[in-house]
Amino acid sequence: MITSTTQSTMNRLGLFVAALALGFMLVTPLIAAENNSRDLFQVKAIDSLLKKITGGAAVSATDKIVILSPQIAESGKEVSIAVRSEGLKYVESITLMAEKNTNPMLASFKMSERSKPFIRSRVKLSKTTRVLALVKADGKYYTASTVVKVTDGGCGGG
Repeated sequence: MITSTTQSTMNRLGLFVAALALGFMLVTPLIAAENNSRDLFQVKAIDSLLKKITGGAAVSATDKIVILSPQIAESGKEVSIAVRSEGLKYVESITLMAEKNTNPMLASFKMSERSKPFIRSRVKLSKTTRVLALVKADGKYYTASTVVKVTDGGCGGG
Protein backbone atom coordinates (compact mmCIF):
# COMPACT_ATOMS: atom_id res chain seq x y z
CA MET A 1 0.00 0.00 0.00
CA ILE A 2 1.33 3.42 -0.97
CA THR A 3 0.85 6.06 1.67
CA SER A 4 0.46 9.74 0.95
CA THR A 5 3.96 10.34 2.37
CA THR A 6 5.50 7.78 0.01
CA GLN A 7 3.55 9.18 -2.93
CA SER A 8 4.65 12.72 -2.04
CA THR A 9 8.29 11.59 -1.89
CA MET A 10 7.96 9.87 -5.28
CA ASN A 11 6.42 13.02 -6.79
CA ARG A 12 9.29 15.15 -5.46
CA LEU A 13 11.85 12.66 -6.77
CA GLY A 14 10.17 12.64 -10.20
CA LEU A 15 10.14 16.42 -10.25
CA PHE A 16 13.82 16.54 -9.28
CA VAL A 17 14.78 14.08 -12.04
CA ALA A 18 12.75 16.05 -14.61
CA ALA A 19 14.37 19.33 -13.53
CA LEU A 20 17.82 17.74 -13.72
CA ALA A 21 17.15 16.43 -17.23
CA LEU A 22 15.83 19.82 -18.37
CA GLY A 23 18.86 21.58 -16.91
CA PHE A 24 21.20 19.21 -18.75
CA MET A 25 19.38 19.83 -22.03
CA LEU A 26 19.66 23.59 -21.58
CA VAL A 27 23.33 23.63 -20.56
CA THR A 28 24.65 21.26 -23.25
CA PRO A 29 24.21 23.76 -26.15
CA LEU A 30 25.88 26.48 -24.05
CA ILE A 31 28.91 24.26 -23.47
CA ALA A 32 29.11 23.52 -27.20
CA ALA A 33 28.86 27.24 -28.05
CA GLU A 34 31.59 28.06 -25.52
CA ASN A 35 33.89 25.46 -27.07
CA ASN A 36 33.29 26.93 -30.54
CA SER A 37 34.13 30.42 -29.21
CA ARG A 38 37.35 29.10 -27.68
CA ASP A 39 38.34 27.71 -31.09
CA LEU A 40 38.25 31.25 -32.52
CA PHE A 41 41.15 32.23 -30.27
CA GLN A 42 43.32 29.56 -31.95
CA VAL A 43 42.90 30.89 -35.52
CA LYS A 44 46.16 32.50 -36.73
CA ALA A 45 45.08 34.56 -39.78
CA ILE A 46 42.54 37.37 -39.79
CA ASP A 47 40.96 36.27 -43.10
CA SER A 48 40.41 32.75 -41.74
CA LEU A 49 39.00 34.22 -38.55
CA LEU A 50 36.53 36.42 -40.42
CA LYS A 51 35.42 33.45 -42.53
CA LYS A 52 34.99 31.25 -39.46
CA ILE A 53 32.92 33.87 -37.61
CA THR A 54 30.74 34.87 -40.57
CA GLY A 55 30.48 31.45 -42.17
CA GLY A 56 31.64 33.06 -45.41
CA ALA A 57 28.82 35.64 -45.45
CA ALA A 58 29.47 39.04 -47.00
CA VAL A 59 31.02 41.70 -44.75
CA SER A 60 30.37 45.38 -45.53
CA ALA A 61 32.57 48.28 -44.45
CA THR A 62 30.55 51.02 -42.80
CA ASP A 63 30.95 54.37 -41.08
CA LYS A 64 28.17 53.39 -38.64
CA ILE A 65 30.75 51.68 -36.41
CA VAL A 66 32.97 53.95 -34.33
CA ILE A 67 36.19 52.60 -32.80
CA LEU A 68 37.56 54.65 -29.93
CA SER A 69 41.23 53.85 -29.35
CA PRO A 70 44.51 55.69 -28.94
CA GLN A 71 46.36 56.42 -32.17
CA ILE A 72 49.59 55.68 -30.32
CA ALA A 73 49.88 53.22 -27.43
CA GLU A 74 53.06 53.48 -25.35
CA SER A 75 52.74 49.81 -24.53
CA GLY A 76 50.78 47.10 -26.26
CA LYS A 77 50.31 45.22 -22.98
CA GLU A 78 47.06 46.99 -22.16
CA VAL A 79 45.32 49.11 -24.79
CA SER A 80 41.84 50.47 -24.11
CA ILE A 81 39.47 50.07 -27.05
CA ALA A 82 35.78 50.92 -27.23
CA VAL A 83 33.33 50.28 -30.05
CA ARG A 84 29.90 51.72 -30.58
CA SER A 85 27.39 51.28 -33.35
CA GLU A 86 25.53 54.34 -34.54
CA GLY A 87 22.52 53.60 -36.70
CA LEU A 88 22.79 49.83 -37.15
CA LYS A 89 19.59 48.21 -35.89
CA TYR A 90 19.32 44.96 -33.96
CA VAL A 91 23.01 44.61 -33.05
CA GLU A 92 23.60 40.96 -32.08
CA SER A 93 27.35 40.94 -31.43
CA ILE A 94 30.54 43.01 -31.51
CA THR A 95 33.88 41.29 -32.10
CA LEU A 96 37.36 42.83 -31.81
CA MET A 97 40.33 41.58 -33.86
CA ALA A 98 43.95 42.68 -34.33
CA GLU A 99 45.39 41.96 -37.76
CA LYS A 100 49.06 41.49 -36.76
CA ASN A 101 48.61 39.68 -33.46
CA THR A 102 49.73 36.05 -33.47
CA ASN A 103 46.15 35.23 -32.49
CA PRO A 104 44.02 37.99 -34.04
CA MET A 105 40.87 37.28 -31.99
CA LEU A 106 40.74 39.78 -29.10
CA ALA A 107 37.20 39.62 -27.72
CA SER A 108 33.61 38.98 -28.69
CA PHE A 109 30.50 40.34 -27.00
CA LYS A 110 26.94 39.08 -27.48
CA MET A 111 24.41 41.88 -27.22
CA SER A 112 20.88 41.62 -25.87
CA GLU A 113 17.96 43.40 -27.50
CA ARG A 114 17.87 45.91 -24.66
CA SER A 115 21.58 46.72 -24.47
CA LYS A 116 23.13 49.72 -26.16
CA PRO A 117 25.52 48.71 -28.94
CA PHE A 118 28.64 49.76 -27.03
CA ILE A 119 31.55 47.76 -25.62
CA ARG A 120 34.84 48.67 -23.94
CA SER A 121 37.78 46.38 -23.31
CA ARG A 122 41.49 46.39 -22.62
CA VAL A 123 43.41 44.26 -25.08
CA LYS A 124 46.97 43.20 -25.78
CA LEU A 125 48.53 44.25 -29.09
CA SER A 126 51.83 42.67 -30.06
CA LYS A 127 52.86 45.50 -32.44
CA THR A 128 51.48 48.31 -34.54
CA THR A 129 48.38 46.85 -36.13
CA ARG A 130 45.02 47.42 -37.71
CA VAL A 131 42.24 46.78 -35.17
CA LEU A 132 38.94 45.63 -36.65
CA ALA A 133 35.48 45.73 -35.17
CA LEU A 134 33.04 43.24 -36.66
CA VAL A 135 29.39 43.93 -35.86
CA LYS A 136 26.58 41.51 -36.58
CA ALA A 137 23.34 43.46 -36.91
CA ASP A 138 20.01 42.21 -38.20
CA GLY A 139 21.71 39.03 -39.48
CA LYS A 140 24.33 40.90 -41.56
CA TYR A 141 27.99 41.64 -40.89
CA TYR A 142 29.61 45.07 -40.88
CA THR A 143 33.16 46.16 -40.17
CA ALA A 144 35.29 49.18 -39.43
CA SER A 145 38.96 49.47 -38.58
CA THR A 146 41.62 51.77 -37.21
CA VAL A 147 45.39 51.56 -36.83
CA VAL A 148 46.96 51.62 -33.38
CA LYS A 149 50.67 52.36 -33.34
CA VAL A 150 52.41 50.48 -30.52
CA THR A 151 55.59 52.13 -29.27
CA ASP A 152 57.33 50.15 -26.55
CA GLY A 153 58.36 52.76 -24.01
CA GLY A 154 56.95 55.60 -26.13
CA CYS A 155 60.00 55.83 -28.42
CA GLY A 156 58.04 55.68 -31.67
CA GLY A 157 59.43 52.37 -32.88
CA GLY A 158 56.37 50.17 -33.33
